[in-house]
Amino acid sequence: MHKRLFLVIVTLFVGTMLVTAGGLYLYQRQQRAPKAVQQVPDTRVTIIEGLTVSEVAVSVERQLGIPKADFEKAAKSFDISAYSILSSKPIKSSLEGFLFPDTYLFAPSSTAEEVIERMLEAFETRFKQARGNLTPNTNGVYTIPGYESLSVNGKKGLTVYELVTLASIIERETGRDVSKGTADSRKRLDIERRTVAGIFYNRLAAGQALQSDATINYATGKQVAAPSLEDLEVKSLYNTYDHAGLPPGPISNPSLSSLEAVLNPIKTNYYYFLHKQPSGEVVYSRNFEEHVRNKNLYLK
Repeated sequence: MHKRLFLVIVTLFVGTMLVTAGGLYLYQRQQRAPKAVQQVPDTRVTIIEGLTVSEVAVSVERQLGIPKADFEKAAKSFDISAYSILSSKPIKSSLEGFLFPDTYLFAPSSTAEEVIERMLEAFETRFKQARGNLTPNTNGVYTIPGYESLSVNGKKGLTVYELVTLASIIERETGRDVSKGTADSRKRLDIERRTVAGIFYNRLAAGQALQSDATINYATGKQVAAPSLEDLEVKSLYNTYDHAGLPPGPISNPSLSSLEAVLNPIKTNYYYFLHKQPSGEVVYSRNFEEHVRNKNLYLK
């Protein structure tokens, strides 16, 4: 009686991460295996721009099945020591601002920690893209073109954490979906964000409060176009009507466009802006009196 030895060889090769031109994060896989071996396809997960960590957690749960509570817990305890770009982030602060919005492919078995790791890697890549040739000093502080004399928190320039904080405000103040728009509409939004960055830098330099409605919404937990008088009185360090300077930290996870805006603002004489309703068209003002006139014209 003869015995036959059946040998099945399954070879898997897992390559390095690739970044497509559109920002899609992929892991290259090459496989030679019997047809009987079935590979579970990766899941496409899209995180839109301007979400908070809590909103990202909801989106990840809906698309990948990781419970929101698990994601939020992982975000609070995640070890960021391997990410030097996050060195200016206060130890007790959250990852708000650093979970980069993009489209990713994740294995269905991915953990919350793996998702967060990928998002932080994407942030690091995109921040370096946004800064271009701009480099920090030895203390990790960036001097902003056109605003070289600007002092924030007793020093000239801004740290990565402060830049992300301002970018997150710009994201919420100017956020609108142009992903399906024309190249011209995207370009106009980029210019608007760079101009708004210049306005906020003007205010910081003058010691004026930022007066951002987006930070009020973050403090109250509401999503309204115009906060009420009661909302404007909320007791919070995120109330940028009461407190001059930057708030304690980011209020959303900003896009590449908003990161580029704070690192390359448009030098401007404007100090105020508003958006016409319902069109969303931006209107700038050089002083408070002009701003009031524009409010009476466009926000009735």
